[in-house]
Amino acid sequence: MRNTVRALALALCAASCGEATTGPFYATKAAPPAGLPVALQILPPPSDAADTLAIAASGDSVSASALLGTSGCMDYSVVAGQVKGTLVITVIEIPSNRLCLLVETPATVRAVVRLLPRGEYRVEYRRRIAPPQQATVERVLGRRSVRLP
Repeated sequence: MRNTVRALALALCAASCGEATTGPFYATKAAPPAGLPVALQILPPPSDAADTLAIAASGDSVSASALLGTSGCMDYSVVAGQVKGTLVITVIEIPSNRLCLLVETPATVRAVVRLLPRGEYRVEYRRRIAPPQQATVERVLGRRSVRLP
């Protein structure tokens, strides 16, 4: 009973704060939403190395970043699009053809969607892993509403 109450309290807090807790990976066959101009940056982790997620608006852009495990064995790309009023930003990881050791290191993975009109946006930041000849999996890293002035 206590665990149920705690889980409910955590879910209500996450909903009221405008952010979602990281969910599990789920299998998907649908292509991620695309069509908006977006850029990807992979940066060194912050010095405090806390598990961080940030979604923010500035000027005509919306940015989303998260601390993720990255590897030189993976190729990274990003797409962004809108679905039912939600701006969806998806970081896609695909195994490369390079010969390497799969060693994960933490990095800040940042995506910036540019040239958006003014208004309020519900933003969802996703991570997708698409290995060849295997099921593609995806999870929501976070959600937040932002406003472009």
